[in-house]
Amino acid sequence: MGAKPDWRITTTRLGKEIVPVSIQLADAQPFGDLVHFSKGAKSKGQPKVLLVAPKSGHYATLLRDTLERLLPEADLYITDWRNARDVPLALAVSTSRIMSRTCSTGSMWLDPTSR
Repeated sequence: MGAKPDWRITTTRLGKEIVPVSIQLADAQPFGDLVHFSKGAKSKGQPKVLLVAPKSGHYATLLRDTLERLLPEADLYITDWRNARDVPLALAVSTSRIMSRTCSTGSMWLDPTSR
């Protein structure tokens, strides 16, 4: 697989206003990253949406069109998985414990500030 494509998302339209979008790393785990598409204060009051990329080993940037359509309506996060074969087994085991604990208590990824 070649180099990871760029997101190429720098702005979005909210009504008649063009708003800048900054792409931020919200969290990093052995199996992948959580990426936040921030519209700054313009995201206030919008529902938080977690878009889960369907496959490890495929670039989440393939969902760029979906992201662009969701951005005006949501405070948007996306999972950006690493290829599972590149994650050492020891890290995979510790990550599965974190994920199961997170799932039983509510996702830390939905609100990264709640940790």
